[in-house]
Amino acid sequence: MTNTVPVKYCEEKVSNLDSVLTNVWRKYLDLDPASQYQSIKNLVLNQMREAEELVCISSSDRLPKEILQEIPKLAKRGVRIYLLLNAYEEIYNEFIHNKALVRVDVEVAGLMVLVDPRADLETKSGCLFGYNGLSIENGLDYSVVMNGSQIKEAFHYFVYNFWKAPEEYRGRDGSSSAGLRAPFDTYPLIEPDTFFFNDMEKRYLSRKVEELIIEAKSSIHIALSSHKEYKELFQLVAKKSDRGVKVSFYTDLKEDHLFIKDLSEFNNIKIYSMENLNNFFVMIDERKGLLLSGSILDTNEISISLSPAETQSLIHRLRNNRGKFWEYKSTTTLGSLESDKVIFEHFNKKMEEEKINESLVVDYDEIIVDRLRDYFETTVKPTFTAEKQLARTVIHRWKLVPKVLDSKAKVDTLYDQWEKETTKLKTHLEKVLEYANTVSKERKDILTSLLGRFFQRDNHKESEHVKKELEAALTAINLGVFEWSEVSRLLVTIDSYTSDLLEEQLELHEKQDYHKKKEEWQSEKERLEKEKNQLGYALSQTQKKVSELTSEMEQVSPEAEAEIEELDTEIDRCVLKQMEMEEEHGDIIVAAASEKKVLELCSYLNDNINSFSTLKKSLRKKNVYFEKTIKPYLVSQLEKAGQSQLSIFEEIMSKSKINESKENMKYVMKELATHSGLRVNLTEEQQQIFKQYEEVSDRIEEFSKEKEAIHKESLHGKIEVKSLLIEKEKELKKLESEWKSYGDKLEKIGREFSYTPKQKDLKLPFSSITFKLPEEKLPLTGTLYRLGKKRKLAIKEEKHLDLAEFEAERLKAELVLEI
Repeated sequence: MTNTVPVKYCEEKVSNLDSVLTNVWRKYLDLDPASQYQSIKNLVLNQMREAEELVCISSSDRLPKEILQEIPKLAKRGVRIYLLLNAYEEIYNEFIHNKALVRVDVEVAGLMVLVDPRADLETKSGCLFGYNGLSIENGLDYSVVMNGSQIKEAFHYFVYNFWKAPEEYRGRDGSSSAGLRAPFDTYPLIEPDTFFFNDMEKRYLSRKVEELIIEAKSSIHIALSSHKEYKELFQLVAKKSDRGVKVSFYTDLKEDHLFIKDLSEFNNIKIYSMENLNNFFVMIDERKGLLLSGSILDTNEISISLSPAETQSLIHRLRNNRGKFWEYKSTTTLGSLESDKVIFEHFNKKMEEEKINESLVVDYDEIIVDRLRDYFETTVKPTFTAEKQLARTVIHRWKLVPKVLDSKAKVDTLYDQWEKETTKLKTHLEKVLEYANTVSKERKDILTSLLGRFFQRDNHKESEHVKKELEAALTAINLGVFEWSEVSRLLVTIDSYTSDLLEEQLELHEKQDYHKKKEEWQSEKERLEKEKNQLGYALSQTQKKVSELTSEMEQVSPEAEAEIEELDTEIDRCVLKQMEMEEEHGDIIVAAASEKKVLELCSYLNDNINSFSTLKKSLRKKNVYFEKTIKPYLVSQLEKAGQSQLSIFEEIMSKSKINESKENMKYVMKELATHSGLRVNLTEEQQQIFKQYEEVSDRIEEFSKEKEAIHKESLHGKIEVKSLLIEKEKELKKLESEWKSYGDKLEKIGREFSYTPKQKDLKLPFSSITFKLPEEKLPLTGTLYRLGKKRKLAIKEEKHLDLAEFEAERLKAELVLEI
């Protein structure tokens, strides 16, 4: 089954009102329809029916059947009929034979009807019409009843031309019409005053028209039967137009309109036309004018002057018949046309009325759009040709065809690349979560014990939060909604999480070992403390016995006691002397003692530096010997020397960054030997004072030795006591040694339990992974295909368009529709 390409049918309505039309006749709307005027033919019939004696008709138009039928009726009533025609038709025979007197002159112009003229030249009525008044209907159909002077001049003109006519009609049998002769003689032509005409010699009518136009001040209305007259008057009318006079020309649609080319250039000139123009005139300023038979140039053309009232009546008739007129526009727009009809002026060519459609549909070919947005949003259009359509609204219709996915296109390899890495990450996450469950089970088993609770870490909630995050990531991968921009952060989280899990597993194992070791330590501590307490009691008893024996041994003879008192007196005298010297020469004694102490310590350090290589290897390791042996001795000696000397030593040590015993000893020896606060230069006098001080100290030491010798002398005779004392002292020494060993053992295991975990070689039950994500992300919408070397991003719905355009640009793919 073949998929059908989705064609979008588009339509746009475009206003064509601004379309420019040239050389056009526009039709007015008949918003106020004119009254139904009586046609000229019926008016003539009514006038003929009112005749009592005589009817005179001068016509250049063919007599209609209705007029011909009325002639026998008039003749039967005794009314005499006189006809001046420019041609005789065979059809007339049936109606006017022996009923009317007919004369024929090809120069007859216009239509004039006179009813009941008399010898005194008074008649019932008289009318002048255009040359086509009897054959044209539904025109202006305007008529004016002549006044007395006009009838008089008109009757003269009729009689003159009737007798002047070169041909008299004689009937089918050739009989004379003498019996129908007019009862009037030939009247001479008189100088026209209200009835104007052109003859072979004088052109009264032409002159009168020119005079009227020259007299015009505000407006001119001209309707003539031929375009030749317009050209005749062109320059005169043009001047008036230039001076601001508004000129309106009226013509018949069937006439030659070449004159329009010249007249239409003037702003104050308007040109109107109608299909049935059957009145001809020249009017000015809406106050005076001439009613014409047709032309102003031809011989025998006639006219009568119009009074102001008649002029205004004719102008009113023009306005009321507005709907019958067409106005010429050299340039206009379709929107300015009122009616739905228009005629294009082709000048000297046949014109045809054309209809203006309210709307017109224009169909165009299919358009294959390059961009899907243009297809969905219908932004691609054909080149509209509205200006060529005669319609106010043009409905343009076209079809848009999108670019669709070729059936030969294959899914892009980018999907396989992402699938590979996705599977790798998914598998890794599953292993991590499995390991997390294993650690969680171990935690539960170990920490449910009473002691285990004391070791429980407070990060369980945090690790559970991370676990949930990893589970959410795994779910997102399975659903295909994982945000791959977060993969680096996720991998960091996984590494940190698995490290924490491994650390937690190690800690759990340590907790098991810790609990076991602590129980062992507690048991051993209790045993040692118990045995030490028992030994302590025995020690106190032995000390008491030694004290008693010692007191017994120290008792001396009176002579010895006197010697001892004398020695004590000497010692006290030396001590007093020593105090006096310290009070008087304290600074010298302290400085000299400090100097002596520093030299002794430097000698001590030098001996240890030289013998350092003979020490055990364990003591030579790093800074062990210095920290455990050298430094404590130095501190004890400097404490005896004074607080300032100890502070200087602490300052020296704070600056040391050396981590080897031998180098540290060298460093300290150098600093002690060179420190200004520890070394002084004594004068000979000061040295002599310090020497005297030392001599006093030496005498105190000698007196003390003599005193001790007396004590020893007094011990003779106390052998048994002494033997027992020695025995008890040995026992005491042994007990003290044992008691000290228990103390060392307790110190070794510690007053508080301490635990140093052993290094355990635990590893993660899986290997770390590396990712090589494709440089391009998969499209966030649509499907990526490849056709040859080109990529295609296919979507199915418009709602994905915005994102698809962005993705197509990113992936350097052409956006197409998948059907």
